[in-house]
Amino acid sequence: MPVKFLKIDFFKLTGIIFLGGVLFLIIFLLFLPNYTKIKELREEYQTLSEKIEETREEINSLKVQLNSIDKDSFYLEKVAREDLGVSRDNEIVIKIEE
Repeated sequence: MPVKFLKIDFFKLTGIIFLGGVLFLIIFLLFLPNYTKIKELREEYQTLSEKIEETREEINSLKVQLNSIDKDSFYLEKVAREDLGVSRDNEIVIKIEE
């Protein structure tokens, strides 16, 4: 059985490879800026999601503090003294700065 050789036109093959490369380059240049923008937006989304979670935790903490102030008179006095600088009638307040 004789072996058949394929006749391949070198110039056609080179042209097809060249056109394929140009097409790939055009597609690459069109979609690369969008890909980088999508990547930046995903990173920003991740950062904002983390901030949202931190804010939710802070809100829950503040709700617990608010409930404590409503129910516990000692905690209310502590907050008034430490945060607001309120003192009793016969007390002298001395602030020590570090």
